[in-house]
Amino acid sequence: MVSSGFLKKLSSTINTNYVAPTGPALVYNSFQTIDSYHMFTLASATWSNGAPSSLEVTPASVLVFEVYADNTVKAFFNDIQFTPIGCSTPCLAQDFVSALLALPITNDPKTTCNK
Repeated sequence: MVSSGFLKKLSSTINTNYVAPTGPALVYNSFQTIDSYHMFTLASATWSNGAPSSLEVTPASVLVFEVYADNTVKAFFNDIQFTPIGCSTPCLAQDFVSALLALPITNDPKTTCNK
């Protein structure tokens, strides 16, 4: 459920500010997670092939998505660049947002917890 909320917010933010901008695209968003393993879960959900199981998860783990003026996206987990889901090279914001929106996301705890 935490992942679902984050992925919805991430896709909405990128879409609103870059894919279909409603104002200046100078945006910085910082999201805090409960712990580094939640951060790894979010990284794995947005990594094109899933995050490698050998990836080091430290208490100060960081997940960064940089969106540039040309609508390209770069993704990093602890300074390791990775290809976001739905992307090729270069990664376009619209492709990333479309892939995020295509993920099976739910806000219904009853449905989520019964799986």
